[in-house]
Amino acid sequence: LQGNMWHNENEIPGNNIDDDGNGYIDDVSGWDFADNDNDTSDSIGRGTFAAGIIGAEGNNGIGVTGVAWHTRLMPLKIFKNSPLEFLGDSNRAANALRYAVDMGAKIAYIGYAFEGGSSWRHHGGRLQPLEDAIRYADSHGVLVVASTGTSYVTNQGNVGSNLDNIFRSYRRPNYPCSFPHSNVICVMGSTINDKRLNGSNWGTKTVDLAAPAQNIISTSGSAGYKTDTSVSQGAPHVAGALALIYSREANLKHWEAKSVLLGTVDKLDDLTPYVATGGRLNVANAVNPNFIASLKVDDSYLQNGLKGGLASVSFVNSNHPVEFTWHPSSDGITADLTTETVTPNSSGKATLPMEFDTPEELRSGVYPLKISANNTVTGETEIVEVFAPLPSDVYFNSFNITSTNCKTNENCTFEYELANQGASAKQWFKVDFSLSDSTQAFDKDAPIFSKNIETKTLYMLDRHATSSNTITAALPCVKESGTYYLKGYVDKNEELLESNRNNNRVHLPINLEGASSCVDLVATRQLVLSGRGVVKRNPGESFTARYSVKNEGSQDSPGFFASLSLHKDGESIFLTKQWFDGLEIDKVEHRNYVNLTIPESTAPGIYRLQLQVDSTQLVEETDETNNERLSTSGYFNKGIVEVL
Repeated sequence: LQGNMWHNENEIPGNNIDDDGNGYIDDVSGWDFADNDNDTSDSIGRGTFAAGIIGAEGNNGIGVTGVAWHTRLMPLKIFKNSPLEFLGDSNRAANALRYAVDMGAKIAYIGYAFEGGSSWRHHGGRLQPLEDAIRYADSHGVLVVASTGTSYVTNQGNVGSNLDNIFRSYRRPNYPCSFPHSNVICVMGSTINDKRLNGSNWGTKTVDLAAPAQNIISTSGSAGYKTDTSVSQGAPHVAGALALIYSREANLKHWEAKSVLLGTVDKLDDLTPYVATGGRLNVANAVNPNFIASLKVDDSYLQNGLKGGLASVSFVNSNHPVEFTWHPSSDGITADLTTETVTPNSSGKATLPMEFDTPEELRSGVYPLKISANNTVTGETEIVEVFAPLPSDVYFNSFNITSTNCKTNENCTFEYELANQGASAKQWFKVDFSLSDSTQAFDKDAPIFSKNIETKTLYMLDRHATSSNTITAALPCVKESGTYYLKGYVDKNEELLESNRNNNRVHLPINLEGASSCVDLVATRQLVLSGRGVVKRNPGESFTARYSVKNEGSQDSPGFFASLSLHKDGESIFLTKQWFDGLEIDKVEHRNYVNLTIPESTAPGIYRLQLQVDSTQLVEETDETNNERLSTSGYFNKGIVEVL
């Protein structure tokens, strides 16, 4: 790998100065976005293995050969130095991608599939920073190559799932593949027998092609070289093939290079049900194409119920007249070709006027467009296919406060109406409401104060439809008098495919009088930990317990005591009292472990553990009814103590 590593020629090594002014100090050989330093050494090994597939130096008698013998490999690290930290962080990937674009990369391989939706592993939704970075890459002519990833785990192992069906409850979108952006190339892993590798996700609308992923030998850090079978190994082969395509034709647009790649696959019956091209990567064909036509719809989105669109066509190794034929879409999308025959110019470029007519009843999603290009001289025919997104556009049509005198920590009634001027939204989405001291509550600059009021879940919203709702909810407590903002946000988690997200937010000013205190301490949990089932102890013996408190208010609390007791038949036996220096507003439970001794005078019986927050009433609170909690029998009876 050493001879093919990228080096930042505008950075002087080791002088602790950002010589090129890109915001990264001494980024001579890339950047580590996990630890925010310039050490890109690979302790996990995934990046090293992929790099060998893409561009291990060839014809030197050493180790292995990559797909592209002579290329530049820019290492950008998004995982920390632990083999257990495979959950990743999509924000790191977004920052790394922007860095790659700014530093001149033409191809970006992302070696991890981020799971979206309501997942315990990630933030949910469409991972907006990463999607924004992919759009940024597209605007700068950079292709993003990614693996389908694996999902739908069963007791038989990872069998994979159809990424075209991402809104079913048991399937989650995998990004970048599930992003509907034309610069993303999604790769499914294939076997040595040209079949889908078990565990690899698939999708004839989402996944572009297959590439070898079984019994792959590549570079492996300190281990030297190793053989591996993994669904992710197909994507580096594709990244290397793109490097070779650009080496043959450096002036290709990125969408033209993608068309060359996809138009030269080996079409195979066993792969047709799984990938859009129905084929497996063929590098030899990709670097020696005879006739390839590529299509790009200039209009970013299809128009639901409206006509519009213009296609740009480019050709490789041909300037013969080309005749086009539209393939009727099973979704009812039609195209009117103003002219059916186009003669490319000397550079192989042409513009094909084309109007798309999209049925109004189509729901939001990604739809295939397909035409045939026939070289009228050689008789060669190429089927050109693109996938165009048809988005919804849900927005606030109105937002009003109907209560005449809303007060802090009291109920306030407001009403809103949502409308959809795009395609019908076909899945659940949420509307969040909050109170903030800033109009920037949902933007990068967080406000000093922001509290959620209500979250409403809606299902679907058809094109031209509206949805009116009234909400009565208690406004959060505010400490300082002044102007605040009641805010609404449609689809905060980015679950919808939308053409415009700038109209998803609204805010209304509201004048509120400050309260004397906005602290709200809550006793959240107490749990006996010494073994499963009922804890049995004699007087004078001890057991270990865990308890939690949190501050649900909008003001940091001063110091307070929390007390634990045994409770039976309305009577309490004091066990211990602990001091807290205070509790910030963070909604994170603060768990404390404590060793408790049963008093010698305790009578035999079945007791429940009692937690009381601010037991000496040192703190003025907005709500004191939630300061006390009794354990329940619950799971394994862990909240019960039997005194013998």
